[in-house]
Amino acid sequence: MFNFAKLRNNNQVLGWFFFDVFMVILALVNINLIILDFTFSYHLGAQFYYFLFPKLAFWYEFTIHNNFIWIDLSFVAFFALEFVLRWILAVYNKEFEKWFFFPFARWYDLLGLIPIGSMRFLRVLRIGSILFRLQKMGVIDLKQSSFYPFLNKYYKVFVEEVSDRVVLNVLDGVNDEMQNGEDFTKAILTKVVRPNSDRILEYSMNKVQVVTQQIIQNHEEDIKAYLFDKVNLALAQNSEMKLIKAVPGLGGIIREQLDHAIADISYKVIAGIVEDVAKGEDIFSKEIKGISESVLDALEEDQELEEILKIVSSQTIDIVKEQVSKQKWKEN
Repeated sequence: MFNFAKLRNNNQVLGWFFFDVFMVILALVNINLIILDFTFSYHLGAQFYYFLFPKLAFWYEFTIHNNFIWIDLSFVAFFALEFVLRWILAVYNKEFEKWFFFPFARWYDLLGLIPIGSMRFLRVLRIGSILFRLQKMGVIDLKQSSFYPFLNKYYKVFVEEVSDRVVLNVLDGVNDEMQNGEDFTKAILTKVVRPNSDRILEYSMNKVQVVTQQIIQNHEEDIKAYLFDKVNLALAQNSEMKLIKAVPGLGGIIREQLDHAIADISYKVIAGIVEDVAKGEDIFSKEIKGISESVLDALEEDQELEEILKIVSSQTIDIVKEQVSKQKWKEN
């Protein structure tokens, strides 16, 4: 648990180590004294101590309990001196951007100096901060201690429970605001979609280009066959084509050649358009951008979309809340 090699090789680290150990012991004595006096302040607690240790309880009441505020202030004096010393060192080592940031970073130590009520119990956090500092210095390794698995387990339980409650409250607030707020869809479109419309459009166009290229490459014959069937059906229903086919001798041949010619022309026209889209021709980009702007304008006033988005968002939040509510520490 202790890195004695680092202590031997660095006198400065050794000095701070003994100082921190002294402060930990002092804080432990102070915390235990606070707990003892807290229980002694109640009649039942005092009676309990008098029953078990009558002489010691009598000495404690008139020597410690009646003068507890002054004894506690003597501990506060040590803690205040250590706080000021740490502050000066933090400024000297430029640990923070501004000199007055230190009290905000060590708020628990500052509040723990207040010798009233529950503020005193914040001094427990002082012990944790000192141990963390020694861990960071490499002087101790709490992970090798026997109590680390126990502390780590319940620390994770505490953090998970607190964070889950916070997240659930935030999600409930978001859901209420979303359901009761006005122009929810308009806010999403104007504040989320529109600022990113160019990026969304570029991504969509890239995907369209890839898909169209794959369609042309992999389904060319199928597309030709489909167009031929459609052209043949349309020509069969056309009265002019029926007259051509009725011409004796060459009518049928001419009709068949026209079928193939029209089908081939149709395919080439469609393939050319698709190829231009796949290449990202400017004319299509401009047209699609104009269409997308028109669609966004229409969607901003679409009440049906408003309700759909609210339902989808609410159900999504419910799923997230369900996952957050699972107490993962119980599964370990």
